[in-house]
Amino acid sequence: MLYPEFNQYRSEQGAYKGLVNCYLSHNGHLFYADASFHAALENYSIKRKEDYDRLLQRIYEIIEEKPVFLTGNFEGIEVFLDGYTYVDIDDVANSLKILLRDDNRPSDYGD
Repeated sequence: MLYPEFNQYRSEQGAYKGLVNCYLSHNGHLFYADASFHAALENYSIKRKEDYDRLLQRIYEIIEEKPVFLTGNFEGIEVFLDGYTYVDIDDVANSLKILLRDDNRPSDYGD
């Protein structure tokens, strides 16, 4: 499944077809986006609508800077590529001071 947020980029086969989506940036380097990244991005679009465009703009800037692998969570990475910078969605959001609190998560402390 191709991600609509990246429709302006050409889809490529990439090294791990089927596991992650691969695209070609306007500056000519490949970038990858995994399913957890897309799920997290959709979560931001719902819970932080007012900041979503700013978040997307920063992601587009990062994509154009260098070869990147976009992930939703560093702990869940299943694909490792040499020469790529791994970018976590929360790191992008935090750099813009966009915070997403999960109010549905129960407390770790029982009463």
